Amino acid sequence: MKKPLVIAFSGGRTSALMARLVQVSPVYEGRDKIFIFANTGKEREETLRFIHECDKRWGLNVVWVEAVINPEKGKGTRHRVVTYETAVRNTDPLKDGHPFYDAVKKYGVPSKIFQFCTRELKLATMLSYLRSKGLKAGTYEEAVGIRPDEPKRIGQKENVVYPMVEFGIDERMVRDFWAKQEW
Repeated sequence: MKKPLVIAFSGGRTSALMARLVQVSPVYEGRDKIFIFANTGKEREETLRFIHECDKRWGLNVVWVEAVINPEKGKGTRHRVVTYETAVRNTDPLKDGHPFYDAVKKYGVPSKIFQFCTRELKLATMLSYLRSKGLKAGTYEEAVGIRPDEPKRIGQKENVVYPMVEFGIDERMVRDFWAKQEW
């Protein structure tokens, strides 16, 4: 039995194409697939609409999650499941439960020296969701949208697959794919 496959959908063109390839490719046939997007609250509205449109057109069943930052020191980031309609927008900076601003309240302003955004607002949030579904590290694989023309970003991590590398899809091919879409 193959491990479930978690597809981290960032909202960019490469990750969207990767999601579609994983969805339809015989290489990944018969696997449980979890398409997940972690909203930081600082995403552009166009990005949120794009994810929503891909989800509607392709039937990906994207799970939208947001970080729930516990202000208490030593308490980790949890998650909440949201939808396109209920996702926190960048226009709501003072809204209670805004993932980015709650993280800033706890950790301070992010910088090149202190980079917590990806760790807390993306990775920890998705891991919290996966644990809530009974998936622990090592029980699933993660599909990451790194292309073969980004060799410095490709790692040798256990339980990580790089579909774009496997299929040889570079930036030009991603651009060509999207240029042919009517939307």
